[in-house]
Amino acid sequence: MVDTGIHALGWPRQEAIDYHVVNTALSLHHVTTEIDRYIRNPGQALAYKLGQLEISQQRRRAEDRPVTGATEASARPGVGRSQ
Repeated sequence: MVDTGIHALGWPRQEAIDYHVVNTALSLHHVTTEIDRYIRNPGQALAYKLGQLEISQQRRRAEDRPVTGATEASARPGVGRSQ
C-alpha cells in the first residue's frame, strides 16, 4: 500500500512513514529504511509480492500433482536409509 501511496497518490515521505508505523509492528528504523527503498525503486514492493505469489502458486501445483515414477529415496541411493 505504501508503494502505491508514494508513487500513484503522491504521498510525501513522512506520510508514508506515518502510515507504515501505524499499520505494522516494525521499528521506526526498519520503516524508514523500507520507505526510502520504495522511493528509490518504484514497483519494487509490487515485484516482490508478484514473485511471492508465483512461488506459492507453483508450490501448490507441485503439491497437488500426483507422484509418478521413482520416489526421491529410490532415485538417489542412500536417501532415506540408515547407513
